[in-house]
Amino acid sequence: MQIFFSSHQALETFTRSLTSLTSQEACAFCSQSSQWVSHGPVYKQHSPTERDIVGRRIVCSNVTGHSTT
Repeated sequence: MQIFFSSHQALETFTRSLTSLTSQEACAFCSQSSQWVSHGPVYKQHSPTERDIVGRRIVCSNVTGHSTT
């Protein structure tokens, strides 16, 4: 699975395609490629009132026992 993206838009495009990933992008725990879910943004805090989205948590729902199929 790709870890770094060239832009925020590339990350969002990838996040929207989670349900159609190939078997090469399968989870190491359950070997499924259809269990990925977006689990919210990762922020970089610049100050107490300013932060930017710098990433997105993508986790396998099957690892926690919440299968998406």
